[in-house]
This record gives sequence, C-alpha cells and structure tokens, in this order.
Amino acid sequence: MELELATAESIAALEEQSTAPQAVHQQKRRRIVFLTCWPTFGGAEQNTIHVMSRLGFNRVQPVIICCEGDPYSRHLTERLLRETEIRRVKRPHGVLGYWRALAKARPYAVCFVDGVAFPFSAYLAARLARARRIGVAVRCLASLLLSPLPELEKPSNAHGVVGWLLQSHVWRRVLKPILGCRARIVLKRHLLYGWLWPKLVDTVTCVSEAARRSLLEEFRLSSGKTTVVLNGVDGHYFCPAERPSTLKRELGIATSDRLLLDVGRLAPEKRVDVLLEALLRLRQEGERITCLIAGEGGEEQKLRHQAEKSGVAPYVRFLGFHRDLRPYYRGADLLVLPSRTEGLPTVLLEAMACGVPCVATRVGGVPEVITDGVDGWLVEAGSAGALAEGIRKALAQGGWLKEYGARGRINVVEQFNVEKQARELARTLFGEWAVVQR
Repeated sequence: MELELATAESIAALEEQSTAPQAVHQQKRRRIVFLTCWPTFGGAEQNTIHVMSRLGFNRVQPVIICCEGDPYSRHLTERLLRETEIRRVKRPHGVLGYWRALAKARPYAVCFVDGVAFPFSAYLAARLARARRIGVAVRCLASLLLSPLPELEKPSNAHGVVGWLLQSHVWRRVLKPILGCRARIVLKRHLLYGWLWPKLVDTVTCVSEAARRSLLEEFRLSSGKTTVVLNGVDGHYFCPAERPSTLKRELGIATSDRLLLDVGRLAPEKRVDVLLEALLRLRQEGERITCLIAGEGGEEQKLRHQAEKSGVAPYVRFLGFHRDLRPYYRGADLLVLPSRTEGLPTVLLEAMACGVPCVATRVGGVPEVITDGVDGWLVEAGSAGALAEGIRKALAQGGWLKEYGARGRINVVEQFNVEKQARELARTLFGEWAVVQR
C-alpha cells in the first residue's frame, strides 16, 4: 500500500546537509544497493526512503534494484531522484540470476528490504557479488514461515544446489519419506535459514521486539546480529487538524455516520475481508457506519465483489492510492487495522500521530504501540466478531473517544520519532560513515 512520506521540507533540509562541494561530490562514492521485491508501496519502502534521505551523498551512491515493478519513483523527492540510480529487472531466479543483477550494480553494501521475502540464493549471490556488508531489514516473519517456497514444491522450477538436491535420488527416496509434509519447513527453516543464512549476513534490523523474538526462536539467529529499530513518524507533519474536517461532506457521507478508515495494501494478509464482514454485522445491529478503504492491490476486485454480495457496498468507499492521507486520518472516527500479520505498521503510527483512535489486531509489534483500553483497542486476528466488538466498544465511548486519540498521539510522538529512527537504521545497516553529519 502506498503511504504518505515524511514532509518534503524535512527531507529537503536533510538533503541540503548532505550536499558537498562539486569537486568532492564527483569523487568515487560507495554504492549502497537496496534490493526490493514488492510491486506496491508500503511501510518497508517508506522506511527505505527515510534511510536514503539520511545518507551522505558525497560518500554514498544509492541504488535501488526493483524485482517486481517500481514502487519508488513517484515517491522520491527531486533530489533523491537525481542522486538515486533505479534499476528495474525481472524477478531473478537462483544464485546466478541474483548475482547478475547485483554484480552489475557493483555494490559496496546490500540492504534486503523486507529481507525475509527473498530466497536464500539472493544472500549467497550478494556475497559472490563482493558486497562488503549485507544488511537485512525485517518487517515480520510471516512471508518466510507461511508462504510457499515454489522451488521446493516444484523441483522442475528449482535452481542451483536446492534444485539439484530436490531432483536427486537422495531427496526422493531418503529425505522426503522421512521428513514427510514437514520437508519444506525443515529444509527452509533449519538448513538454509537456521544454519547458513546467519553466516552470510552482517546485521539484521527488526521493526519490533516481536519480530526479533521470532528470529531468535525460530531460526536461532545470533542475538549479536539482530537489532530492533522501531518505525518512526513525523509528529509535526502528521498532527491533528486545526479546523473541523470536511471529509464527510466532500465524500457525500451523512454527518450522522461514524467513519472507519482502513489503510494498507489490498493483499490477503491484510484481511480486509474480515473488516467487511464486521461492518455487515454492525450495520445489521443498527450502527450507522461507513468504511473508507485506502490502498490498492490484487485483492481489490475480490473485496468489491464481497461488498456487493453482502450488501454493504453502499457503505464502503474504495479510495485507491492517495499520496497525502492526512485528510482521511483527520476525518475518520477510527482507524481499523484487521491484519493477520504485521511488523510495526507505519499507518498505525501516522493515524495515532493525527490523534485518531485505533482498533487493531493483536499481532506482531502492534501491542508495542497500543495499550489495550488506554490509547486504543486490541482484538484477536481473523475474527469478524471480535473486530466488530472492538469497534463497538470504541464507538461507545462517545465524546471520550478523542481522549484516547490524544493519549495515542502523546505516545507515538515521544516513542517513535522518525528522524531518530531513520538515522539509527542507516547507521546500523551501513555504519557511521554512510550517515550525513548533522
């Protein structure tokens, strides 16, 4: 999902600090490669731009390799577009494919954006491409633990060592019968990621303590290689409205309706279908509620069909992509986050910074932001009934609802500062030398 970037003014100021005399700027710079595989813009991509804006361009040449479309170009400032080399490639296959993509970029360092979405072969290729430092930015482990691994399920599509193993007699006649249905998990989790992967990477940054605990418990990764760097938000840019919102009037929504907002990529793990089911239950109970869904993705047509079939379509607005989400945050009564998995969602921080109370599922790093019943409400994931109850409980607060939003803003502004977090992330991934000096 495409999210709002930090203020253009704050990024421009940082870029001005990183400007060096032309003679120095033309000196050979170390190339830092950001490897990304998601076609849509989300929290991980937003954090990448925050990190890039804190790099010293007189010493660093940022390179973005996009393996599945380019979600960055329309979000970069003019200066970042000028300084950044963007390479668009087809999704590589195997060690050789990733090596070709990385070697052409001549990396000094490689950062895997939302790193667990990449196969083991990509990390091996980064080492073979002579990257001196490999960093991994981890949002959550769901994509690694739950997603299918095509080359392990279809040996004919496999490449390299894994392909050879799966097509060998040793695999078919010995390992697979012994391991059974757990064969994929055993190979992927314990052999590739549990033993070999930690030897290839230098540092792994996690956006939440929950993600770090999962890494340590599931893959026995050395605690010395893992660091928690929380997501951040610009509390000056994302702030409560000075005047009453006119959003309902602009969208033609009755002023008596309560406005729910969901922001995120329209993907299965975001469970917008659960939100639509909860909305149906609440409308059947007589609640006057309209739901705004801001985002785009492959699930949109399926969700529209669900809304039409269930009869809630008149009370649902699909907003698509919006660069500036502040008017929607400020006009909403509640932000609802029904995800099955999350790292530490940026949209949650943005909404709370705007003073919007939130109802969210108790997954990933969400409980590290919201204290249930104090500055928001937490519900169990995957249950439309639990989500409807959480929304009902929040709306029952009436005039006190704004107090929850005010407490939430104080929390995120104090604990999740984007300037501090972005500089810390850049320093952890690449070292002090790469960060612009203040």
